[in-house]
Amino acid sequence: MVWVRPKDIEYPKQWHKFEGPTGRKFIIKDLTPEYYDIALGYTTNIFMHESNIMGPLRIFHDPAERSKLQQKWLSIFKRNGSLVCVTDEELPRVAGIHITVVREKHDEKQDLPATTAYDKFVKAVEDLLKESNFYEKFGGDTYLSSLGLFVLPEFRCQGIATEFLRTRLIMCKALGLRGTANVFSTPHAQLAARRVGYQVAAVLRPDQTSLDIQADLAAMGAAVDT
Repeated sequence: MVWVRPKDIEYPKQWHKFEGPTGRKFIIKDLTPEYYDIALGYTTNIFMHESNIMGPLRIFHDPAERSKLQQKWLSIFKRNGSLVCVTDEELPRVAGIHITVVREKHDEKQDLPATTAYDKFVKAVEDLLKESNFYEKFGGDTYLSSLGLFVLPEFRCQGIATEFLRTRLIMCKALGLRGTANVFSTPHAQLAARRVGYQVAAVLRPDQTSLDIQADLAAMGAAVDT
């Protein structure tokens, strides 16, 4: 049975409000269809270049691989579980995107092919998540994961990444999920996760893979008392 968002959970929903260190206020809410094109534009034209994984793999420069990732992101948006951070003002501006998705044990892929650089990265991530065994740790067949977190350059240093990760814990509690986890590929993201209670379950060092990664890949998660 494919996981679906409970009908008693409001959609779209405003999940979290916070104030950055400069006093600017933000809202984190469901990513709804009017944001899809904006989200795909930012993640494609900035996030693909800046990612310490996707950048070296040059996914943006490979039309087939770029399109495959865009279609994957769009399919996740349509599951009504991703997030957008906007400024809390009369004319809100998009400040960040967090592509979150519920992972389901029965739908886990086995023996993934690894014919392209991107496929090899996906396999490395999936193997690390499998090693971490989050289903057993959380005591269920589902948990909230992610396929990307991006903050626009002009809104960085406002704590948005940390608040996105905090919001995932709020979502889990509301959605009846026992935990949230994924692989974090940058030291900054790992630090943000630690700040809100995520713990490291497994680590893949750069010298343990043929991928041109710039930092450790860390599978990190946090349990939620539902």
